[in-house]
Amino acid sequence: MDCCTVLDPASRPFDVAMLLVMGLTISLGHCVGMCGPLVTAFSVRSRGGGANNRTLLVRNVVYHLGRIASYGVIGALFGWLGESFFVAEGGRQVQGGLSIAVAGLMLLVAASLAGWVPAWRWFESGRWGQAMGCRIRELLDAPSLLHCLGLGALNGWLPCGPVLAAAMTAAATGSPLKGIAAMLLFGAATIPVLVVLGMGTGQLGVRARLFFHRVGAAVILLIAAQLALRGLAVYGVVEHLKFGEFVIW
Repeated sequence: MDCCTVLDPASRPFDVAMLLVMGLTISLGHCVGMCGPLVTAFSVRSRGGGANNRTLLVRNVVYHLGRIASYGVIGALFGWLGESFFVAEGGRQVQGGLSIAVAGLMLLVAASLAGWVPAWRWFESGRWGQAMGCRIRELLDAPSLLHCLGLGALNGWLPCGPVLAAAMTAAATGSPLKGIAAMLLFGAATIPVLVVLGMGTGQLGVRARLFFHRVGAAVILLIAAQLALRGLAVYGVVEHLKFGEFVIW
């Protein structure tokens, strides 16, 4: 597989930086608005059950470990699908085509996050999300760490536009292990903001969330452009761009 045609978060600093920035900005914008109520409800009920700050922090960490574990599974699945496609079809031309196709899907996600099209609302309000939401509500009242882990794991499978965008990068790696790395990087960047929110020590206004929401959409656009350019480079439309060992596309 040509290393210049797909994202490689395990070894390229530019790819790592893009995924981390996407996770951080998305968490400040989209996640605070979408996952924030769940995290807050989880913390409020823990407080109501007599949890002190230390216990609440441990529960938050376990909760997010469950969520990130789910992201890892998603990364492995999408990375495997990308790898299977490469193996089944073979050839750099197919790799370039998949890179461009993934870029197109990410453009749709970015446009949805920016509010240009309502596709992410359709995606996040479907039957799968409703079914997962019912199960999550059942686990909210459970005080054990195992239930906290399960709650986080279910949260990871909630329909979410940014998670779908990150999963697209996992597919573009063409490898289950690199797919896991991509999703873990993205997920790790979302943890700090949500932990602070869960501890009840931080809050963002609507305008600030909207700003970071749009920044996150812009970062997804940049990753989509990167994938598209890598795909086009396979067909000789543009040249690969590298600075020594530092690969851009």
